[in-house]
Order: sequence, then C-alpha cells, then structure tokens
Amino acid sequence: MYNAKIITDAGKEFRFGYDDGCLFDISPLSGSDVNITTSQGFQQIGVTVEGQNVGSVRRTITGTLLNKVAEAKMLSVLPVFTTGRLYVNDTRFCNITVNKTPEIRTSKFGKKTFSMQVFCDTPFWSNANDNSYIVSNYKKSFTFPVTYDSHTFAVRTENAFVNCFNGGDVSVPLTCEFTADAEVENYGVINIRTFEELRFEDVLKVGEKARLYYENGRIKATKEDADGNVIGILGKLTDSSNLFNVAPGDNILKISATSNEQFLKANITFRSAYMGVIV
Repeated sequence: MYNAKIITDAGKEFRFGYDDGCLFDISPLSGSDVNITTSQGFQQIGVTVEGQNVGSVRRTITGTLLNKVAEAKMLSVLPVFTTGRLYVNDTRFCNITVNKTPEIRTSKFGKKTFSMQVFCDTPFWSNANDNSYIVSNYKKSFTFPVTYDSHTFAVRTENAFVNCFNGGDVSVPLTCEFTADAEVENYGVINIRTFEELRFEDVLKVGEKARLYYENGRIKATKEDADGNVIGILGKLTDSSNLFNVAPGDNILKISATSNEQFLKANITFRSAYMGVIV
C-alpha cells in the first residue's frame, strides 16, 4: 500500500487513499523509454550509437471513489489546464499537467470508478526535500563550553572542499548562490575531479547575492544588492563555465576567486532524482 496526492499550482490538494475516500493505482511508477540515435557507415555491420536521451511520460491514475465528497473534490481540484506536482508517499514527486481530466463512471455494481491521466515533463521522480551544501574556505571552530580567555570562531583552510553527494540515479540541475564577507572578484566553484567550473567575471560586494539557477529548463543568473534590487548577470558567466549539474555520486567542489577567495561562500542546492519509486 502507498499513498499519493496532487498539489496544484493554484494551491489546491487532492489526496488518494482509503482514508480520503479513494482507492487508486498509478501506472507507471517506474520505467522510461530511451530515444537512441544511430548511424551506419558504408558496409558497416550493425550501427553506431550516436546519442541517447529520455523524454516525457504519461501516468494513468485509476481507482474507485468511496463517497460523494471525494467525487466532488476530485472534479473541483483537477479540472482542465491543471498543473502541479504528484507526490508518492510524501517522499518523491514529479511535475504534472493534467492530460485527461477524471472520467467518473458507475459500475454495474453501483460503485463509482474513475480514470485520469497526467503528463510528466521528465520520467524521473524528484526527492521532496532539497540537498543543501555550503562550500567555503572557513571551517567552524567555535564550540561549547567556551573558554573566553582564548577561543577561535573559525579557521581558514586553503584547500577546503565539500562533497556535494547526489544519491539519485541521474544528473540533476543545481542552484548556486554566492555571498561574500568582503569584496570578491571573478568568483565561482570548481569540481576538483572533473575540472568543470562555474565562474562569473564580476565583482561581488558585501551584502550582495549572486544566484545561478534553472527556470523552465533554461539557465538564469541574477544578482541582488543589499536593498533588494535584482539585475541579470547571465552575460557575466564565462564561456568556459560548464558546471550546471551534479552527477550521481560524489561531486567534490571548491570555491574559487581571483581576490579575497577566503571571504567567498557558495550555497549549493539540488534535488536528487530517481528512475522510479518503491512502494
């Protein structure tokens, strides 16, 4: 047994489950078609795989409605043009668009059955909670109990790095926010294993926040000053920047800047994604 719910972008919620007057099944919970492009040379036996990619998936939700309250709520929450998130066991979710609104029928035994379909832009299930890591050249040293005649709040570590571990099955986009305790020039982060980097040719002042993130599948970059004014800085992203995703497993990251690197801090967040959910 498992539970599920849809939370729409309009703020409405419908829960699937016996306690909410609904017996249900979602299919598929796992599996994805891989689109493979190939080529074949002159007199070549077999083909050469040139590329692979995965696309969207449609999930069908069927079941039985146990009372009129659940029936009315389903029709109210899931009309045409509905978008939102489908959660399973409150731990995994996928973004959805209602592809087929609930079709409710009365069976020959007098039970109300329903069938609906949602379109998911990716076949993966994302973790409901963010993974968050702080990459900095300062290591905290302040602990209790305190000896006030001599204590240290933090120490500088020249080779500080952080393992931004991705426990999911696939690479996922990251969000990176930079702040600084002193003016920093040409700042970024580097993966010390793959040498991928993310760098801005820019000056980051105290009180400012520079942020790189994905929105509707596109990379965005903004900087917010101490007064809350926001400007776009995507044009200051270097041409060599290619660290926009975290791969499955270990991602050893280190901050980098051409001046005052020791005052730079990066907050890395992402959601691990999985090929299916276990119920």
